[in-house]
Amino acid sequence: MPIITALELCKGAGNKNELKEIQEFINYYPSLQLNSKGVELALELIKKYHLSHNLGLADALIAASVIIADLQLFTFNRDFHGDKFPSKISNKFKYN
Repeated sequence: MPIITALELCKGAGNKNELKEIQEFINYYPSLQLNSKGVELALELIKKYHLSHNLGLADALIAASVIIADLQLFTFNRDFHGDKFPSKISNKFKYN
């Protein structure tokens, strides 16, 4: 799990019990740490997709972490819409 995702999950906790459950969930997965290569890729993603797709900083860092680790990202995040994103990022889910 990208470290940025873990931070976002913790930030979304509404109380101490939720935070404890989130921490247990996070601890189940190995952590993908950011390195200079990932940060450089995130910058390239921001340059390429911020204006056209409203890609934010945290989402660019998450995407870069996944791409660098050669993993696949499946997301409901609407910022990753369209077929222009790298093939490692998939937003092919239907929204209700």
